Amino acid sequence: MSNLLDIILQNIDKITAIILALAALITTIIVQYKKLLKLLAEKDIAAIISPIAAEAETKPMNILSSIINKPLELDATAQAVSPTQINSNDGKALIVATKAFETAQAEKPNLLKRLGIKSAADMIPIVTTVYQGIVKPILKRS
Repeated sequence: MSNLLDIILQNIDKITAIILALAALITTIIVQYKKLLKLLAEKDIAAIISPIAAEAETKPMNILSSIINKPLELDATAQAVSPTQINSNDGKALIVATKAFETAQAEKPNLLKRLGIKSAADMIPIVTTVYQGIVKPILKRS
């Protein structure tokens, strides 16, 4: 028994190094797994945003009329909304973000939670990225 204890004490630095390496490996696996989940959630949310953004490029009023909880600045019942405001890039982005947020809330609420999106305003940067990276190049080819 004392022989085993002597072997352990002589190799304690090696055992410690192995334990630290395993802890680092497990930590790296967890971090990379979370990144992968976030990338997959971004891909799924992009699939929701893309068709909405493509339609909003030419017919933003159709999308706006289908939104249940309209943003205050685009709600015709709350204030006068001009077609210029609706057809502006910011207006379209807000319309798409709101519609995509409502759609994601109804169909895949866990995506919003995984991406940390709590409102349509949080969705606007993702809408902009999807539009610039996916929708705009496709529309240019057409």
